[in-house]
Amino acid sequence: NLFDYENKEKVVLPNPMSIDKSVVRTSILPSLLNIYEYNKSRKVENIFLYEISKTYDSSYTEDTKIAILMKGDYLSNQWQSNKIQTDFYLAKGIVENILDYLGFKNRYDFEVANIKDMHPGISAKITLDKEEIGIIGRIHPSIKKDDIYLIELSLNKLIKPIKKIKYK
Repeated sequence: NLFDYENKEKVVLPNPMSIDKSVVRTSILPSLLNIYEYNKSRKVENIFLYEISKTYDSSYTEDTKIAILMKGDYLSNQWQSNKIQTDFYLAKGIVENILDYLGFKNRYDFEVANIKDMHPGISAKITLDKEEIGIIGRIHPSIKKDDIYLIELSLNKLIKPIKKIKYK
């Protein structure tokens, strides 16, 4: 039930392999949190993960998404004692670089929003041509006390505008 920001109705499998795998996921972010917990329990300080996978809803609509989880020092140079901590603006810069690289410069926007399970005031919806394509923000402290930043983008919604580009 975490990160149900799209309010999609979930698909419950009739014969699941296990109880914890009885619902088809609508977001990749909960699985990244499981991987984060695995790494944290092994004393990994700086964790940067991504996953590209399919998600589904009750109308059997398939959506390919990319999700990113970031926590800790983005860059660390012990010799010069330089560190760049992961924060909202670093995550936003990564999304901007991805969208600019895909040719969407000046077509996307970040709209401040209260997203379920995200920290209020440190989360936003990402829109492309006024259509929501994903979310970005810090996880809510009631879920994890750690300073974790999450990004999730719909690749299907990113590919759709690219098909309209004409080349000469």
